[in-house]
Amino acid sequence: MWRGVFGTFAEIQFATVHQAVDGDIVIAEQVHGLGLPGRPVAPVMNMAIYEIRDDEMHE
Repeated sequence: MWRGVFGTFAEIQFATVHQAVDGDIVIAEQVHGLGLPGRPVAPVMNMAIYEIRDDEMHE
């Protein structure tokens, strides 16, 4: 699935800016940098919430 989403980009960056954890719940403020071929990288702000179960991340 992710190859179809990110396959067209020449550059991909991921950074976590802030993160808060409460038990098994993680809230993360992230910046995804996506750049098409020959174009500058565009920052995309993202807020993610994950649950950790059995040592795996679930959305």
